[in-house]
Amino acid sequence: LHCRPCGVAVQLPPQRSISLGRQLHCRPCGVAVQLPPQRPISLGRQLHCRPCGVAVQLPPQRSISLGRQLHCRPCGVAVQLPPQRLDQSRAAAPRRLFLFPVFRVVFSLEYSSYNCDMRPLIYIETTIPSYYCDDRPELAADIARTREWWDQEREAYECFISAIVLEELSAGDYPTQDDCLALVVDLSLLDVNREVLDVADVYRQRGLMPINPAADALHVALAACYRLDYLLTWNCRHLANANKARRLEELNERMGLSTPRLITPYQLYPWEEPT
Repeated sequence: LHCRPCGVAVQLPPQRSISLGRQLHCRPCGVAVQLPPQRPISLGRQLHCRPCGVAVQLPPQRSISLGRQLHCRPCGVAVQLPPQRLDQSRAAAPRRLFLFPVFRVVFSLEYSSYNCDMRPLIYIETTIPSYYCDDRPELAADIARTREWWDQEREAYECFISAIVLEELSAGDYPTQDDCLALVVDLSLLDVNREVLDVADVYRQRGLMPINPAADALHVALAACYRLDYLLTWNCRHLANANKARRLEELNERMGLSTPRLITPYQLYPWEEPT
């Protein structure tokens, strides 16, 4: 393990299990390194999902390859681990485990192949039902792609909306209003709680999202706080904007949040096997 203040590696005795939730001390500088309170992890045996506590069985192995997103099959929570590996250059010698700052690490592992039967989670932003019910000639291509995704590909995803989407669709008076609301009435509704409101405020204060309309920041905060995989939108100015992606990822990382992919339906075509 690395001491955060001085960067010196702290050597652990040879063992196959790592007991978390204790303090280790860096010998050179004496600073205590606090590990997060977690269940013991036995390499090559059982790992535990932090949110639901269910044990996940892994095949026998002496090291765990980190740096990818893994899922707990029972509860479906995705956990991002830092891009590092166990150092095994000398099998008989004491091993070192190199990690990013340990308070960021959540050990909740399962091979990603176990998640193949779980649908990706996607947040449907207001412009998607709006485009689906639109008939303006200048938007014909975007409307056609929206309808194609909604009618033919949507079942491959677990879709969510929020009260913010319903409020935006209910605002004003326009010819397709009833059709738009009917389109999303059966989708799961995410709660706009205090955490979501606080995260949205941070986005606005940092200039990442506009003050008005305030809903743009809330859409992104909902997808981030609920750890969804995608946010689907036609708002390419404030949301699906590649120039904002890196800043959003950095800000979410500092807040301990995952970052959804902010995309349009053109970026969500089905997977095709190579011919």
